[in-house]
Amino acid sequence: MTIAERPTLTVAETAELLGISRWLVQQAVRNGSLPSRRVGRRILIPRIRLDAWLAGQDGVPEPAVLSEPADDGSASRRTAS
Repeated sequence: MTIAERPTLTVAETAELLGISRWLVQQAVRNGSLPSRRVGRRILIPRIRLDAWLAGQDGVPEPAVLSEPADDGSASRRTAS
């Protein structure tokens, strides 16, 4: 069964489909702006609800602007020497 035929998508599949990071999908699920279901520890996004959400027809309010976390410089980075 291909992704297009499946009734649900994983967080990773949803992120790839939307062209955003998995983190953004997880945040949208956590704040309730993206319709989802939990099965154990797994988060599944119903394909029909995702399509309706994208079209603005599911009654779920549009999320606030989803953005990547700001880089506060706390992450260690290698610099070229």
